Amino acid sequence: MRTLGLALMLLCVFKVNAQDMGTLKLYISPPPATVMIDDVELKFGNTKELKPGKYFLKAWAPSKKLLDTIIEVKAGETTTFFYQFSPSAEYTKQKSILAAYNTERSKHLTIPVMTTTLVAGALVFTYLKGNSIRKEALESYDEYRYANTNITQKSADYTALQSKYRGYVTAYYIEWGALAVSSYFLYKGIKWVRENKAPSFDPPKNPLVLNGIGLNRDPLGNYMVGMTFNLGR
Repeated sequence: MRTLGLALMLLCVFKVNAQDMGTLKLYISPPPATVMIDDVELKFGNTKELKPGKYFLKAWAPSKKLLDTIIEVKAGETTTFFYQFSPSAEYTKQKSILAAYNTERSKHLTIPVMTTTLVAGALVFTYLKGNSIRKEALESYDEYRYANTNITQKSADYTALQSKYRGYVTAYYIEWGALAVSSYFLYKGIKWVRENKAPSFDPPKNPLVLNGIGLNRDPLGNYMVGMTFNLGR
C-alpha cells in the first residue's frame, strides 16, 4: 500500500513538473552548424524542454547571416520557431568579387580560346577541302588538255574548278591571319590569368564556437571560470 501511495505521489510530482515546463521546437533551414539557447549549445535534435521564460536564441550556418533573437517559452505549451537563413554580407560580397573576376577571365581567356579553336578548325577544313578541289582541278585540266571531244565543256569545268580553288586559297590565307590575331590575344589572356589569380577567400569561422576557457578571480577573491565566445557579426 505504501509502495502504491509513493508511486502515485511521484506520478503527481512528475505531472506537476511536466506542466511547469514548455517545449521549444526549431525548424531552421538550412540546418545550422551550431544552435545556442542562452549560451548552452543544443547538440542533438531540434526539440528542447525548457522552463517558462524568455531565451536568447543564436544559430549559425556557413555563409549565412547569424540568427540572434529572443524566443519565449510558456508552461505546458509547445513553441514552434521557423526560420530560413539569408546569405551573409561577406558571402554576398565574395560572390560579387568572384563574378567580376570570372567576367574578366572570360573576356581575356575564354573568348580567345574559343575563337582560336574555331579559327584553327576552319583553317584545317579549308586546307583539306581546298586540297581536294585542287586535285579535281588538276584532273579536269588533264581532261581538257588531252580531250578530243567536248573541249568547250571541259574548258568550262576546269575554269570553274580553278576559280573555286582560288577562293579556298584566299580563305586559307585570311584564316591564317585570323589565327595569328586570335593566338596573340590568347597569349595575352594566358599572361593575364597568370598575373591575376582567382580571388580566394578564407571560409567564415563559426562565431558561436568556444574560443577559450580562463580562470580568473573576482574583486572578492573568489575564483571564476570565464568562457570566451567569438560573437562576430
